[in-house]
Amino acid sequence: MYDIPRTAGDIPRKWIFQCKLITNSKSLSATRLIDVGDMLEHHNAQGFGVMTSAPIDATLYDKLYAICSKRKIEQMNFSVLELERALYYDDIFRCRYFGK
Repeated sequence: MYDIPRTAGDIPRKWIFQCKLITNSKSLSATRLIDVGDMLEHHNAQGFGVMTSAPIDATLYDKLYAICSKRKIEQMNFSVLELERALYYDDIFRCRYFGK
């Protein structure tokens, strides 16, 4: 996925998102995401994010910060809390995909 540049002349950045469905009540931890650094280098991404239906564990935040800061890669993560907030405030999105 590429973002849309905000100013003329900027080059779109490549983003990679990993989506993780967690069906039990556990959080998403660092052990469930593997080879993130290799994937970012293989795809030459400038941004990385996680979208998950559960809370994100502190160990995963620490792991992603270490990997992304070393490579100067921007992050955007969405746990269940951020996703629910986005749905609450975006009526059009919520109605389009959830009919409410």
